[in-house]
Amino acid sequence: MSRASRQDPGPSWAMETGHRRIPRRWIALLVLLGLPVVVAGGLGPNLSFTLRRFIESPALISSLLSLDVLFNILVAATCLYVSDYIWTRRGRRIPFILVSWIGIAVCLVGIPVAGTAAGVVSLMVLYMVFMDVSATLNTLVMEIVPPEQRMWYSVWSQWAFNLLNLLMWLMINGRFDDTLHAGAFVISGEHSIYGFAAAGFLAGAIFIGLFVRERKPAVIPAFPAGGFLKGTVRPLVRERGLWPVYLLAFSHTLVQTGLGAVDGLLITEQWGYSKQDMATNVFAGGLLNIALLPLLGWGLNRVSRITGFAIGVAVTLGLKIAYYLFVQFALPDHRPDITHMILFGYPISLGSSSLSIVSLPLIFDYIPRDQMGTAQAGLNVVRNLTRLVTLNGVGLWVTAYSAMVGRTAGYDYFSGYLFMILMEIVGAVFLLYFILQVRRGAIRAVGLGDPVREEGA
Repeated sequence: MSRASRQDPGPSWAMETGHRRIPRRWIALLVLLGLPVVVAGGLGPNLSFTLRRFIESPALISSLLSLDVLFNILVAATCLYVSDYIWTRRGRRIPFILVSWIGIAVCLVGIPVAGTAAGVVSLMVLYMVFMDVSATLNTLVMEIVPPEQRMWYSVWSQWAFNLLNLLMWLMINGRFDDTLHAGAFVISGEHSIYGFAAAGFLAGAIFIGLFVRERKPAVIPAFPAGGFLKGTVRPLVRERGLWPVYLLAFSHTLVQTGLGAVDGLLITEQWGYSKQDMATNVFAGGLLNIALLPLLGWGLNRVSRITGFAIGVAVTLGLKIAYYLFVQFALPDHRPDITHMILFGYPISLGSSSLSIVSLPLIFDYIPRDQMGTAQAGLNVVRNLTRLVTLNGVGLWVTAYSAMVGRTAGYDYFSGYLFMILMEIVGAVFLLYFILQVRRGAIRAVGLGDPVREEGA
């Protein structure tokens, strides 16, 4: 391959799809471009705290926040599917992202000032819809980053995620209840958190609009006969070539089951820590993650992606079981201190980081490049039907378990760990089946071929 074919055209900050190899600065810019989504992911506890001002039931809070899963199935799958079959002056993935991120910024500004339960819930629902419209972002990134460079993109994305998450908890999330008086103006921590997130999405939309370009494919496929419903359901149900991708996504979603909205309530209500204590806990673990993630990425690059994924599952499952047994049977008051949370939470977090690093390039190894949007539509259906069960399941589990053990004062939020452990065991069984099929040659990595031909290439 000639030196010229490896170089990107245009300014150093401009990026485009369809290259066989890209400069490292593109990877750095793509990592930065993903940070608004990281901020949105970190808003989870704050959304719970905002809803808590109007709603008491943890099951209802979990159910409201899990509406995102339903919209992801309906909205994200639609956008991903349609993006495979259209072309506009701005490309096929970018228009969805621009509309979405501007809408997200508007909703985030409005949530803390809504003032009523109906207003807050309505804006959160709209925010979730816009978040799902931007589902084409991952597809766009994978069309820019070639297969052999995706692991390092994933490593540095995870590193940036931990750094930003650390800064958010250190300087932002722990200030949810703070109030700043500036003359005649009163600014709450809640307003500042949502405003910071809104600014990130708006800046990201401007950058994408100015400096990211999609190269037009040589052929734009026509919509399959039968329209959207047949086109999305058929690949999921009838195209056997995509079944391994969905199986892997199903396993990954189960092993990454978390407490969701219950997590913040466990620490603040059941264990009696402040929101700033939560921030301190996240900060301490985040420092260690940031220090060791490059080393973790180096190690994962020396084993197969599927081996790295299996190691992450084994580590996180074993540690979650150990943590539950320690709190439930070794501590008389069943209340860990901050040191305990860090000692157990950090290695669990590092194991989860290995899963996050490996999962994106691993899954795309099994997706043909000309089916990325359609396959990801099916992935969203599988992932989010699973998440719909787990997110609602943990709230219902906590409610039922608390009633079963006769708890009279509040809920036993820590019982949610039993639910997480059970889901991870089920996911590990499906992962084992996937690994056996790969070793037998029944499942092949069909996504490691050359980039899709571009018009004029």
